[in-house]
Amino acid sequence: LSDDYLDSRAKLIRLDGATHFGAGRPAAGGTVYLTAADENGMMISFIQSNYMGFGSGVVVPGTGISLQNRGVGFSMDPKSANVVEGGKRP
Repeated sequence: LSDDYLDSRAKLIRLDGATHFGAGRPAAGGTVYLTAADENGMMISFIQSNYMGFGSGVVVPGTGISLQNRGVGFSMDPKSANVVEGGKRP
């Protein structure tokens, strides 16, 4: 989240009383990537990429795992270059 966006949201907070305001709309989503390795060669690769907002808004019950919505760019139209199908490469 940009400093400008956070500043604009912070200005909505009133310390002298309760207020009602709508949910924020961050400009864009993003991806967090983490990789780590130890001296024994143990490695981990973690990608968290929810796309816009906080993903699909669906959390798997009992897990706290939020489902992503990166698939929004795919199409169900079989004539589209972005049709959902296996075997594709960038």
